[in-house]
Amino acid sequence: MPTLRVTNVSMETEENDLRDLFSRFGRVHRVYIGRDRDTGIGKGYAFVSFENKADAERAMQKTNGMGYDNLILSVSWSQPREQR
Repeated sequence: MPTLRVTNVSMETEENDLRDLFSRFGRVHRVYIGRDRDTGIGKGYAFVSFENKADAERAMQKTNGMGYDNLILSVSWSQPREQR
């Protein structure tokens, strides 16, 4: 599933905010916001998964460098985690 990594996300941003932003480019399958386990406050990054790679590509091109919630988003392809 094509997934974008979104960084510089405001601590107040919710999953539905990002779903609304990215769904204008195609069907969003899943939105995950990294949160602190103890406080639940956002850590400044999120992952947005699309059903279609072309939609994800278009979303990345249009939103990378975009101002959102007083911050400039950085959007790139998600990379698999390295084995520990």
